[in-house]
Amino acid sequence: TASGDLRLNAVHEGIADLKTASGDIDVGVVSGALLAGDAESVAGELSSEIELSGSEPEGGNQTGSEPEIELILRTVNGDITIHRTRTRITA
Repeated sequence: TASGDLRLNAVHEGIADLKTASGDIDVGVVSGALLAGDAESVAGELSSEIELSGSEPEGGNQTGSEPEIELILRTVNGDITIHRTRTRITA
């Protein structure tokens, strides 16, 4: 988006690639998922309940049962918030 907030309540798996020029980004990640993240805000704050790294999810997907999530988040003028959701992964 050019000017607007982006919100994903519960990412379960896959890649979330979100970009906005002027707006906040808020992403909820389900508990139990393996996460790799890359987030950048030029003129805003980044807050995350989850440690972020630009590398593969720590430990890899050894059991094959945990979903993998990759976050790519960019904003020029806005805040980025990443948090765990209360939604749980079910088989």
